[in-house]
Amino acid sequence: MVDPRFKGLLSPARYRLALRGGRLHLPRGNSIRGIRADVRALIHTSRQFAGDTPLGLVTFVGNFQTACDGSGLNEGTAVTLLQYSVTREVLGVLRRAKDTHATRQLTYKRAVRALLNEYLDGDDVVDHLQSRN
Repeated sequence: MVDPRFKGLLSPARYRLALRGGRLHLPRGNSIRGIRADVRALIHTSRQFAGDTPLGLVTFVGNFQTACDGSGLNEGTAVTLLQYSVTREVLGVLRRAKDTHATRQLTYKRAVRALLNEYLDGDDVVDHLQSRN
């Protein structure tokens, strides 16, 4: 059982974007390439998430959320952009999440849930906090 104080870290709802629309929508005058550059600059890294550190996912998704909200991107655009911000191995997790609902488009919430389920669990959070004491 996970300590209730940390349960929120494992919830996809924590990482939802301010603009929730489901379709790819680019703010007026922007291209996906320009927005991707803006988001990469905002999260202060050119490194893709590789799934190598479980708690790194919390930081990555949090920074990604902040960057998307700051650029005015909706979740439909963010899920497209997210696929360019992860390594090939992590992209496989997102593809499997889409394949479970082949008739529907991959949503941002389902993508985040798949990443959390694959790379983070309550034990990771507890182990990390105990190692810091």
